[in-house]
Amino acid sequence: MKKFWALLLALVMLSAQAALAEETAPVFAVGELSGNFNPFFAEAEGDRLVAQLANGSLLATARGGDIVRSGISGETISFDTTPYDYTSLADVEVAVNADGSADYTLTLREDACFSDGTPVTIADVIFSIYVRADADYDGPCSLAGLPIEGLEAYRGGLKRLDELLLAAGRDNSDFRLWDADTQAAFWADIDAAGVQLCQEIVDYCLETYLNDYAAVIGCSPEEIRDDSALQLEFAMVLWGYEQDYFDGAATADFWAAILNAYDGDVAVAESTERVSTPLKDFIEGYEEKYGAQISVDGGAANISGVTLLTRSDDSGLRIHATQYDPAILPALAACIAPLHVYGDPALYDYENNSFGFIRGDLRAVRAVQDAHVGCGPYVVESSDETGATLRANEYYFRGALPVQNLRLAAYDGSAGLNAVLSGEAALTVTELDGDTIEAIYAANDGEGLSGACADTLLVDAPEYVYLGMNVEQVKVGDDAGSPASMALRRALMTVLAAQREEMVARELGDAAFVIEYPVLSSSWAAPGLEDEGYELCYSRNAAGAPVYDDELSDDARHEAALNAAVDYLERAGFTWDEAEQRFTAAPEGASMEYLCSVAEKDPAATLVEAAAEQLAQIGITLRLRTLSQDELDAALVAGGAQLWITAQACGSEPALYAQYHSDNVGSSNFFRIADGELDGHIMDYLSSDALESRRASCKAALDVAMEWGCVLPLYQPCLGVVTNVDQLDCDSLPEDMTPFYGWWAEPEHIALK
Repeated sequence: MKKFWALLLALVMLSAQAALAEETAPVFAVGELSGNFNPFFAEAEGDRLVAQLANGSLLATARGGDIVRSGISGETISFDTTPYDYTSLADVEVAVNADGSADYTLTLREDACFSDGTPVTIADVIFSIYVRADADYDGPCSLAGLPIEGLEAYRGGLKRLDELLLAAGRDNSDFRLWDADTQAAFWADIDAAGVQLCQEIVDYCLETYLNDYAAVIGCSPEEIRDDSALQLEFAMVLWGYEQDYFDGAATADFWAAILNAYDGDVAVAESTERVSTPLKDFIEGYEEKYGAQISVDGGAANISGVTLLTRSDDSGLRIHATQYDPAILPALAACIAPLHVYGDPALYDYENNSFGFIRGDLRAVRAVQDAHVGCGPYVVESSDETGATLRANEYYFRGALPVQNLRLAAYDGSAGLNAVLSGEAALTVTELDGDTIEAIYAANDGEGLSGACADTLLVDAPEYVYLGMNVEQVKVGDDAGSPASMALRRALMTVLAAQREEMVARELGDAAFVIEYPVLSSSWAAPGLEDEGYELCYSRNAAGAPVYDDELSDDARHEAALNAAVDYLERAGFTWDEAEQRFTAAPEGASMEYLCSVAEKDPAATLVEAAAEQLAQIGITLRLRTLSQDELDAALVAGGAQLWITAQACGSEPALYAQYHSDNVGSSNFFRIADGELDGHIMDYLSSDALESRRASCKAALDVAMEWGCVLPLYQPCLGVVTNVDQLDCDSLPEDMTPFYGWWAEPEHIALK
């Protein structure tokens, strides 16, 4: 009996302690939480953060976004001249071979354990790699497209059933991979869904265009509303299928007409003609019916480039790539998940090409969403629709955590900031704009972003804002790369660049700062003041002399920039009237007027307006066009914008190839720049594993791009890491936080008040 009461008392005490821990756990306000904490498939902002805290990563990422190579013994990497120490679960060595191929050798630390005490082994790494390499994988960290030897052949061994059915067509008679009933059911579902897709078109036309365009079929809006046949006719006429309408036509005939217009290609037809809903979303249970991966001829049994260092080794792995690719290291740094939780150990047999799950069927992996085991600093104790409660992982390789319990709670919009300012939450990360800055100032009784209520640390947002110019739209004559064309663009850029400081101070204040190169300022690749040739962009005249320096007043800087623009434009062939002190004519192919497109409510619009006032003094017109973000994006893709301002989302690796390489003119190279020297610098950047060499190649590439006058970096937006001064010690957060190294990067140091 005594044992019973002792046990009962112990259980009561443990329950009380657990309840107290949850009650006293500090609240960190985060974005959306859906409850899917699976490290392979988490999508929502809050879910990804929970998955990161619970699972950790195989390799550490330094503040500048570069991967830590010697994580087991520790490595010191400087950021902005300050040295910092890093550790991780593994080491990685990279060897670039003479033929351009590369080998990535991973070694696990021997003392690593998951939160249930199970050792981390190379089998967990292999399992995690094969999940992300599987043809059924559709999560955010796929390995598809990387030049890992054998990856494409392995993925090519499986194809989705729906893709095979579409490719085979309605009249297929080869039933080796599926039966006739499956094929008949598929096409019946497709046609039924096509009718619903067309009905959505009809509904959209009625809702959007009826009152203004009813006359196109000679009827009034009231007549069309009361007659389903007229509704169909109205929609088919507006959608460009007037010739396919006939008396007695039904919505199924509309779908048949659409298919006929695209030669029966369902995928192209539905993606081109739909209003918004994909065809498959009209089919109940589509993924279960037609999403299976089917084994086809030609597939490899494994990824030949992923091998154990030795067959008996449990800590070493080598990945062979057919060419060096800087994207491979960040991909390998992603999560390492426990095979015994997310996979099936009975299905792991490396020698027989089984890697912990059924190839082509990741449903069992997707089903695990609670992240109750991992090798990150925390473990998910419980979760609901409002958030997740975490407890410290006693096996965390960096040691015990000062904050043993933590609550991540979901907040919408500014609610997270309000929670911190009211004392409901201890920390949040928020976008900084006029409203949020005003709220923080008010809570701090006007003391600033840090004061009696809240402390605010500024961190780069994962994007920068730039002004771009289409070199094919802004040129002299037919040659976008001629000295005259470059002079024209540099004239405009020189005047625009001189307005940046005032615009940022006036419109954004503490929420942003001016940048001189179009690259994320906290990236390891960003040129720094210490780099040879670093200078203020567009601050030299046509003769190569400085236009201004930091000592000049704003007005003097603007005047100097305008004078430099006059010289550039004269060299471009514009006609200057000395008496009137203005240009009167443009050379062939150029114009006296240019148009800059910006998204609605873009604060940088005032920069264009200020520059336009200056240019008007010398006879050049710069007009401003405001578009929705979707319209602006479409204009860039179509090449229809002369000048534009937009934000460039980015990571630690500048997207030089996508943005500037001549291979991508007409797709992701919106500047339409094609330059052999620039291409060479980009390929040098992509083919080297030496960071300093890559930094030099990056700067050389950006220098060439700006010599063309196609890109003007404007500013780097900031996020605010806001903490409640009564709950959290702001000084315990990591120093020099970046998008790659946030408050979550050093949980072993975070301290409460």
